[in-house]
Amino acid sequence: MAGEASFDVVSDFDEQELRNALDQVRREVQQRYDFKGVGVELTQAKDELVLVTDDEFRARAVRELIESKAVRRNLSLKIFDWGK
Repeated sequence: MAGEASFDVVSDFDEQELRNALDQVRREVQQRYDFKGVGVELTQAKDELVLVTDDEFRARAVRELIESKAVRRNLSLKIFDWGK
C-alpha cells in the first residue's frame, strides 16, 4: 500500500507576489512614526533578502511586517529562512 501513495514537494512560490509584498513593507516603513529617522534597507536578490536596520527591535518589526504581508498574498512562511 505504501508503494502506491506518493507526493511531490514543491518549493516554488510566486516571486512577483513576494516583490509586491516587499514593496508594501517599504512603503509602510516610510510612513510609520516609529521608523522616522531610522535607516531601514530592504533588498531582494535572487535567493535572499537582506534587511539592514539600526537595531534589533526594528529588525523584528520589519520581519513581522514582511511575514504579515506575505501571508496576505498567500505566500507560505516556509519560504523564509531567517538568519543573522
